[in-house]
Amino acid sequence: MDGKRGNLHVNCLDTEFIHSPTSWDNCCLTISVVQGADGYPESMTLRDEGADVSIVAGDIRAAENCKPVF
Repeated sequence: MDGKRGNLHVNCLDTEFIHSPTSWDNCCLTISVVQGADGYPESMTLRDEGADVSIVAGDIRAAENCKPVF
């Protein structure tokens, strides 16, 4: 966000599929979860529809304000 310090690191673990440009601005990220028969997450999908981004992974984790913070 312009004028606001900080960052967001998104880690997609056990990635199965990536459709994405190499970089883009104005992110609007959503995560959806597919539950397995055992009730645990089977997969997760990270999307930014405005940027045509779709990433399917076994797990997705995010962390804010990782050093160095600019």
